Amino acid sequence: MKKLILFSCFFLITLNSCSTNKVLQQYIKVDIELNKTKSFATKLYDKKLLASKTLDIYLGTKIHEMNTRAKSFKQDDYDYLVNRYTDASMVANWNMRESKQLGFMDLVETNLPSTTSPNNKDIYIYQLSDPLFTKDKKQVLFSIAISKTPGLFLDVYVVIMKKEKGKWVLVEKVYDGGVY
Repeated sequence: MKKLILFSCFFLITLNSCSTNKVLQQYIKVDIELNKTKSFATKLYDKKLLASKTLDIYLGTKIHEMNTRAKSFKQDDYDYLVNRYTDASMVANWNMRESKQLGFMDLVETNLPSTTSPNNKDIYIYQLSDPLFTKDKKQVLFSIAISKTPGLFLDVYVVIMKKEKGKWVLVEKVYDGGVY
């Protein structure tokens, strides 16, 4: 009986983690397909971006006259997300199974890789956060960093999507305002 309960809990946790990544899969699929048409390889860096980084970009910063806060920012959502998604409570790495489910050709391990693949294709390495769902589950935020080598970013931004008629649609992309 204990084994059945443990198996059921494991199955529900696995099912839940797969379904939360569907929004990532839906969004990132377009980038991966575009990269293929340009003969770029697309890989996933195994280290996840921290939830705190996603929330920092969502909150925004004021740089001189420019404000990088998300136009769709809501203080109630932010407060909920800060309390719900702490860096310590999140899994720190993607695994190979998740990488394949998201549509990436390969998973880049933590050590620094070469920036070209064996068939001389350029490689774009994506680093993703976990999706962060608002309390009402009608919006989701996640961050994406794109690089040629992990840690040397070409682009860092937060994607904000909302659910409409059972599908996730893009609300906005918020860049972190950093210079890379």
